[in-house]
Amino acid sequence: MKITYQWLKQYMNWNASHDKLEEVLTDLGIEVEGSHPTLAKFQDVVVGFVTHCKPHPDADKLKLCEVDVSQAELLTIVCGAPNVAPGMKVPVALPEAILPFGQLKPRKIRGVFSQGMICSEEELGFAEKSEGIWELDDSYEVGEDFRSYFDEDIQIELSITPNRP
Repeated sequence: MKITYQWLKQYMNWNASHDKLEEVLTDLGIEVEGSHPTLAKFQDVVVGFVTHCKPHPDADKLKLCEVDVSQAELLTIVCGAPNVAPGMKVPVALPEAILPFGQLKPRKIRGVFSQGMICSEEELGFAEKSEGIWELDDSYEVGEDFRSYFDEDIQIELSITPNRP
C-alpha cells in the first residue's frame, strides 16, 4: 500500500520527520518497504513564455524559439516538439539545470547554440510518456521557479500482511 507522509499527518498528531514515522510504523508491526520523494529531482526549471518560433535553418523538424523567462534578454532554444508555438507558457530548463535524466549541458544543435530546453511532462518526471512539450495555463507566472507550484511530499510504501486487515 502506498501513502504519503502529508496525508498520514492529517489523521494523526505528528510533528516528527518521516524517518521517525517509518521507525514507529515498523515498531507497530507494519513493514515499511521504502520511501521516496513524490516529485522527481529537478532544479533550475522556470516558467517561460514562447514569444517567437521559426524553422531551424539546418533541420526540417527543429524550431528556433525565443523564450521569455524574465531575465535581461530572451533565450534562444532549439526545440523539436511538434506542438511548440508562440504564445505558450512552458517549463524551461535553464543551462546547467538538473533534470531527472541528468544535468543539462549547453550545446550547439545543428550549428545553433541552445540556451536551455523547453520541457515535456516526461522530461520532468511527471509522466511515463508525452507527445510534446508541456503547455501551462495562465495561473503560472513567467520567471517563477516551476518547482514552487508543487507540494513536496514523501511517498511511503507499506507491506500490509494478511493478518493485519
